[in-house]
Amino acid sequence: MGLSSGCIPHTAFQDEKSDASTHLTTEQPRCIESSSERPTGTTIQRIERTICEGDLSLEVSSFDPPLEKTLSRNIVKILGKEHVLLYFDPDVIVIGTEITSGRLSPGDSLDVSGYSVVIESIDGGSVRLSIKNPEGGTLEAGIMSNDHYGWYAFYAGSQEIDLKLYGLFCAEQGQPWAELAAFYKPSVIYQRQQLTGQGAVFVLETHVEGDLLTGWTLAKNDQ
Repeated sequence: MGLSSGCIPHTAFQDEKSDASTHLTTEQPRCIESSSERPTGTTIQRIERTICEGDLSLEVSSFDPPLEKTLSRNIVKILGKEHVLLYFDPDVIVIGTEITSGRLSPGDSLDVSGYSVVIESIDGGSVRLSIKNPEGGTLEAGIMSNDHYGWYAFYAGSQEIDLKLYGLFCAEQGQPWAELAAFYKPSVIYQRQQLTGQGAVFVLETHVEGDLLTGWTLAKNDQ
């Protein structure tokens, strides 16, 4: 009796064991690897990506030279999106997206969501500032230090605004100035935390040697 076109009966695999092993072999997904380099501000970020069957499976970033814990502005790319790297240690990285930024001398102000950040003075390694509400009244005053962190936070209504000091500069002639940026509440990402992007879930693993960030790995979570 002939076999119907397009149909293979189960007994055919039982009778021909060698053919069965061939037909039942699971094919490995076809993967494509690519790499690119981009400047971040003070270093070069090299991104190596592995794409399997059209989906991102692995993204490995390395920095040359490694990133230091400084005030410098570094824009890094994670899962296709740009963020400012604000802080890192062996267990965490902090990233954010700038609302606005500027280079300010004493008397200058930075407008943030209707509020004004006024630079009152720059003295040595610190900046004295005041926060003005939309009506022009002083909401609060504070100091930002020219250290590895350079942070100051205030509330614009119910929204937390974080200020980051990138650096202080002294001109040979004229007033000193500060490079300052404002962020909505930054994202704190812990070691082995899951991130969603590129239509999948990834697990972050940072690579820190002493006070240097050499890179990170984002591996697709297939569980």
